[in-house]
Amino acid sequence: CVAHANYKDALVSSSETNTRLINMEWAQARVVNTPFVDGLQGGLSKAEFASAEADMEAAWVDGDLDASFIPAGQITGMIKGVKSVREIIEEMAG
Repeated sequence: CVAHANYKDALVSSSETNTRLINMEWAQARVVNTPFVDGLQGGLSKAEFASAEADMEAAWVDGDLDASFIPAGQITGMIKGVKSVREIIEEMAG
């Protein structure tokens, strides 16, 4: 997975209550609370979303969680660690 360790750590350390909905002009998205999300005032317009979407690579791949929002569902609170695909398959087959 190309996701940066900071992104993965944010998901692993999040609880069920550490995500929230952000409003966009056309939909809502559930995201992890980050300084970027805390700075949003009332949601995102389409133009603001386009700018934030362009910065998502900085958050996901480069690990700069202040650059954009990082989508994640409430199930995030159940993630307890990062495993390789091999580990997951072996556990399922085990």
